[in-house]
Formats: sequence, structure tokens, C-alpha cells
Amino acid sequence: MCKEETGVQYKNAVEYLLSIPKFTKKNSLDHTKELLGTLGNPQDQMKIIHVAGSNGKGSVCMFLDHILRAAGKKTGLFTSPHLEDIRERFVIDGAMCSKEEFLEAYREVSLAVDIMKKKNFPHPTFFEFIFAMGVVLFSRAGVEYAVLETGLGGRLDATNSISRPLVTVITSISLEHTEILGDTIEKIAGEKAGILKPGVPVVCDGTSEEGAAVIEQKARELGCPCCVIRPDMCKIREIKNKFIDFSIFTEYDNGTSWNIPFVSAYQAMNGALAVTAVRMLTRGDGKWDEAIRTGLQNARWPGRMEEIRPEIYLDGAHNTAGIREFIRTAAFLCREDSKKPLLLFSMVKEKDYHETIRLLTKAQLWESVTVTLIPGQRGLSETELLKTFQEDGREDTSCFHDYREAFQSVYRKKSPGQKLFCTGSLYFIGALRNYIKTIKQEEQK
Repeated sequence: MCKEETGVQYKNAVEYLLSIPKFTKKNSLDHTKELLGTLGNPQDQMKIIHVAGSNGKGSVCMFLDHILRAAGKKTGLFTSPHLEDIRERFVIDGAMCSKEEFLEAYREVSLAVDIMKKKNFPHPTFFEFIFAMGVVLFSRAGVEYAVLETGLGGRLDATNSISRPLVTVITSISLEHTEILGDTIEKIAGEKAGILKPGVPVVCDGTSEEGAAVIEQKARELGCPCCVIRPDMCKIREIKNKFIDFSIFTEYDNGTSWNIPFVSAYQAMNGALAVTAVRMLTRGDGKWDEAIRTGLQNARWPGRMEEIRPEIYLDGAHNTAGIREFIRTAAFLCREDSKKPLLLFSMVKEKDYHETIRLLTKAQLWESVTVTLIPGQRGLSETELLKTFQEDGREDTSCFHDYREAFQSVYRKKSPGQKLFCTGSLYFIGALRNYIKTIKQEEQK
């Protein structure tokens, strides 16, 4: 197949996938299992680490993938959402799949869907379809370890159709998607704990005592070895030169110093969760220490407090818990600056934007605030964002309908030595990241 024909077929496949939410509804796990069974259960051919949580699960998956690859293992990494390219969701040995590989998996899953439709099964959801594509891609590539990030929740998530992972991880728990997952931390933790399997080890973030208690109880019921990492068990030694040195104090690690290339303090806990998961997986085998250290130090995660250009940061802080950490990190980065930073912000409709904006305003950190609209149907209108900021006391907030114009406006305001932070939905960060890369390419011509 020529490159041009591949490009057309790839574009058509992506358009079809993105249209799926328009004509299907949430299916049961039995439906996902039927789909995987029709495909020959490719997920059974690999060792799986399953990760759920409200915040940080993508970062934990990223750390795990880097550690496993540093140990010489062939890995598959399934995460969501993507920033710029849907193939970012399917990473094999550190590289997203090719368009040809994507199309092969897409066709295989499509054939399985046709078989199911003849048996009167409903069409898979978007997430079911891409999850099936992910395990097909990983199986075809001969992946040994697959790191799977849940989508929404855990108990009813399509990824929870796997029967027996090697280890499960639950990251920080916060109030999110309350209309679906429940209106308390305990209820949401219960949904996340739905990924636990009998006898399978679990490590979880114990920052929320209420959430940790639910997970510990579920682990006891299922006979799962459980390690809860509470804040005082993950100690940051130093944050310097865009690196964090931290230590973990658990039954699996007694104060070893680890190093990660990030400045956001919350990444220390995510790193600790990944390290502990590997410790549980390898039964504390010290031979893995070098791989853990190398993997952590090589870790990269685009769109998470990423300095995409000098003094310009992108951070997909997509809910109130994420915004709190974003504010804390931004304040730390600007602690010695003579000028207050600039803020560019956008968000999707379904998030608690009122509380998010209240937090951003209360911080009193910004010289100026600019809001804009995320491209696509999920974006919250810039006028609603403007109104909310003004009602919270930022009457000087400016707004633009086009996110590219918004960025250019803020970029022109920025003076030397002044930082610019862009945050909100990961969809916004993805669009902005792509646009900034386009600007850079134009400048280099």
C-alpha cells in the first residue's frame, strides 16, 4: 500500500473511531470480554500492570514503562487521553505505533465487531474499541509487559475485563465525575478499588485517609497484599535543577534515594508508587535497583508541567486536585522571580470550573489571566470562563475565542524573565502544544 493510500485510510479510521460516541452507549464488562474473546483473547499473552486513580495514573504508567524498558523488557503502554495524535495511546517499547500497525489492529477489531453484530451484540464504545486495538497491537508486537491505564473509574472500565494482572496500582483519589462515580471520596475509591483481583498485590496512594481505608478493606476481602504509601512515607529530599530527589519508607524500601526529572512535588508520590509496584512485582529483588534508577531518571511525560520553550510551561491540570498541585508548582518555580507569571487557561464543560477558577484566583499569583475556548464540542465557552473569573475578582481577565490568538496575545505580553503558564484540560494542552511546535518550525525556516 502506498504512503498516500495509507494516509487516507488512516484518516478515515480515526474519523470513524472519533464518531463512535455518537451512536453507542456504555456496555458491560461481559461485552468487552466477548469482544476480546472474539479476538482470541490477546491480553492473555502478556503480563499486565493495571493502574487506576483520579490524578497521576498516567504518570505512574509512564514511570513503570520506563523502568521495565530499562530492565530490558519489551513493553506496551496504553494510556489516555492523547495530546496530539491518537497513536500516543499505543506505545510499544517507547514509540507510538506506526500508521500501518494502527490500521492492521483497527481492521482486526472491526472484523471482530462485525462478528459480534451478527450475534446481536451492540457496537463497542470508543474506549472499548481502542482498548481492544491496544491489546491486539501489543500481542502482534510480542510485548512481554503491558501497562494499562483505566479510563473512567475502574470497576466498570473496559480495561477491567482482564482476569489477572501481576500487580495493581491506585493513585491519588479526589472528587471527579461525581455524577458517575459517586459524590464522596469513599464512593469514588470504591469504584477505583474495583480493579483489585483476588490475591493480586496492590499499592495505593494514601494521601486521602478515607480513600485508602476503602482500598485496604477491599484488599483484605480479596486477600491482596496491600501497601499504602502515606505522605510521611514519601519524603522529598531536594528539588533542584529541575530534578527531585526523594526517598520511600515502606516494607519494600527503607529510605533509598531516587531521582526524577520533574519539578512538581506530586511526581515524587507517583514515582514512589511505581517503584513500590516494581518492588512488589519482583519480590524486592535488589537486582532491579539499577533498572529502577535508570528508568526514573529517563522518564518523560509531555504536557505535565512541561517547559516547552524557555519560561513557557504546559500543564494538563484537568480537575481541582490537579489545579491545586499546579498552583503549588507554579509558585515554587516563580519563588525567586521579580515578575509575577502570566496565566492562559481553558477547560471542558463537565469539570468543576467554578471551584477551579476560585482556586486560581485565590492564589493571587498571576500578573494577568487570559481565557480561551478549547477546539471541539467539549470546550467551555470563553465568555463563561471570563464571567466566572470576573465574578471571583479578576476583572482584568481577557478572553479570546481562538486559542491560537489567545496564546499569541499572552506571548506578546510576556517580558524577559517572566514565566507563562498554560493549564486546564489535556485537550487544550494537546492543541496548544501542537500549535507551539508549528510556530517553532516556522521560526526555523
